[in-house]
Amino acid sequence: MTDQPEDPTQATDGAAPADAPPPAAPAVLGARRPVLIAVVVVVVLGVVIALGTGILGGAPTATNPISATTDSIDRGATTYANSCARCHGVDAHGGGVDSGTTSVPPPALSGPSSHLTAHSDGDLFTFIHDGLPGGMPQWAGTLSDNQIWDVINFLRSLKGS
Repeated sequence: MTDQPEDPTQATDGAAPADAPPPAAPAVLGARRPVLIAVVVVVVLGVVIALGTGILGGAPTATNPISATTDSIDRGATTYANSCARCHGVDAHGGGVDSGTTSVPPPALSGPSSHLTAHSDGDLFTFIHDGLPGGMPQWAGTLSDNQIWDVINFLRSLKGS
């Protein structure tokens, strides 16, 4: 007799043979997947809300320190045209030329479906400064705080136009 097992696909040391398929994932993982996805969504939304309300320290101040003068609004319009219009649209109604490049479409910032009415200036500062998951890039380091506040003044001046 030889030391070889009778069936060459069977290992004698308890290990699976080299050509055996990988073991199936436990059925429990499949049952828990929706719960895991829900937990991830809730955590991400919580972080976004916390950033938007300043809980995590986003905006340096809750109110805009730059008065909405004609000069500020003009500076904001220029910065918007150079930095924001490609995604949010030239008219701030959304649908800019780069709006389809993100997983979350850039919202309208003016007009009847404006996203601005739901947020404070501090929220908007944080969104622009720190960015948002899914597409809104972080503008900190590219735009100064004053430029961000000027953009907010410009957007507020549109008043749903």
